[in-house]
Amino acid sequence: MSSSSQVSQRRVSPVSIAVGILAAILFALLSAAGVYTDWLWFTQLGYASVFTTQIMGQVIAFSIGFAIMATVVALGLMLAWRTRPIYLRMPEESPFQAYQQLLEGLRKVVMLGVPALIGLGGGLVAAREWQTAALWLHGEDFGTTDAHFGFDVGFYVFDLPFLTFGVGFLSGAVFLAALINLGVHVIYGGIRFNGRDISISKPARIQLSLLVAVYLVLQGGSLWLDQYSTVVTTGSLFTGVNYTDANAVIPGLQILALISVAVAVTFLITAFIARWRIAIISTALMVASSLVLG
Repeated sequence: MSSSSQVSQRRVSPVSIAVGILAAILFALLSAAGVYTDWLWFTQLGYASVFTTQIMGQVIAFSIGFAIMATVVALGLMLAWRTRPIYLRMPEESPFQAYQQLLEGLRKVVMLGVPALIGLGGGLVAAREWQTAALWLHGEDFGTTDAHFGFDVGFYVFDLPFLTFGVGFLSGAVFLAALINLGVHVIYGGIRFNGRDISISKPARIQLSLLVAVYLVLQGGSLWLDQYSTVVTTGSLFTGVNYTDANAVIPGLQILALISVAVAVTFLITAFIARWRIAIISTALMVASSLVLG
């Protein structure tokens, strides 16, 4: 019997299904008991509306986080899947042939399950930051500006935490999408290793270059936001921008942010002219600059 027929004939054990259902039911009951206890406590104190606001905030944040994470990951996965070299035959000794057969047999499960599973993790992360989002939505100016950047204090209290989380969340989503996209291209031969030579198909080159470019732009945005965090950093003498921050840390973060965006441009160029040398050299220079300025 061939390996492909063995993969297609695999079935999930009824016992494992039953155990999974029982575990899910037990987890749901324990979670429901905790939620009900909190509801009774808030109701007893006369603050039931506070509890419902918290639950609604977490549900909305979870839904948005799930949708964003699952969509970005699904985009990276489906692009790689639709542009895979279908008629390319892998060598018999290739370790990726078994993975090809496994993916072909579980195509629908992978296409739906992987984005949903990763999206679930993204939703849980976003649900933990519902208060950050709520403060951003309802934040106002204090009428007082900081001495260094000239922003209202409300920016550091309401806007900066949400922007930092949002950029980091999107960076994580794009990074995971790029990893999954890379994995599919490697498994199906879009990226092949022939000794010292690496051959990359046009779809793989364009998709990975664009994903890396987007990731680098987001990293540049994260570095740019990091300079504002120095305003609320507690030092040994006071909280705020000290001499080192003003003359070394902040300029260094600004330079690194601009370098990250510049490297992203080189990956955009690589996507269309198929010259990896420019992107590789610029990436190496970015790493060296981060070691010097970081």
